[in-house]
Amino acid sequence: MAIRLGNGAVFKFGTAASETTVGEVISISGPNFERSTVDTTNLGTTSARTFVAGMFDPGEITLELNFDNNDAGQVLIEAAVSSGSENGWVIDFADPATGAEGGGSDPLTFSGTCIVQSFSNNIGMDEAETASVTLKIVKAITTDSNP
Repeated sequence: MAIRLGNGAVFKFGTAASETTVGEVISISGPNFERSTVDTTNLGTTSARTFVAGMFDPGEITLELNFDNNDAGQVLIEAAVSSGSENGWVIDFADPATGAEGGGSDPLTFSGTCIVQSFSNNIGMDEAETASVTLKIVKAITTDSNP
């Protein structure tokens, strides 16, 4: 497996029938998988606490964007905050050899369903206007290394 650079990665948002590429993405953080643990220690336990695996949480995705109120993907995400609707998402990793969108000879895609938790504009003096987006993943994630 080759090391992947972020350049060329694409984030898509919407329904399975109509995924829209989100423009001006600066960074994508996540999904951040985690599993809870359940303490099963009892009075008969004498040497160390005991635990079992709890529920899996597919986590969140955070996007940093150069804000563009004319970008169709950003407009969809903003609207989804108000509606509370579940939407599909796709992270399409770049080709590790060429940086081209779509993975080329070594494709990798993460996809799933989310609810948009927040869309926050960031405005600073002498800086590009940006936006921060937090998506809560609500169902299992699909990983496809051969789309």
